[in-house]
Amino acid sequence: VVAYAIRDPARNLVNSSNTSLLGVGLSSLEGTVKVAFTIDGLLLLNGIYEFDIGAHTTDGSAVYAHVEAAARFAVVGPSRDTGVAHLPVRGEVIR
Repeated sequence: VVAYAIRDPARNLVNSSNTSLLGVGLSSLEGTVKVAFTIDGLLLLNGIYEFDIGAHTTDGSAVYAHVEAAARFAVVGPSRDTGVAHLPVRGEVIR
């Protein structure tokens, strides 16, 4: 399973998913592959967010890799309004 987590500056979880939840099969792959996650929309307040990424077994008993704050991004805008967002996330193996 390859998983991601988006966290706010206090390290609170904002959004996450993984290849198993998204129905992306990884069991029959060999060699090096790329996995991509596409988030069509995510409503966030202004601030800096961190993107964690990791790979582990489906049950989480073995962790193959985990990188906290593998990437950071900032949201800058004129408003501090909150709301509810529909978050269709897709995962895919890129060959």
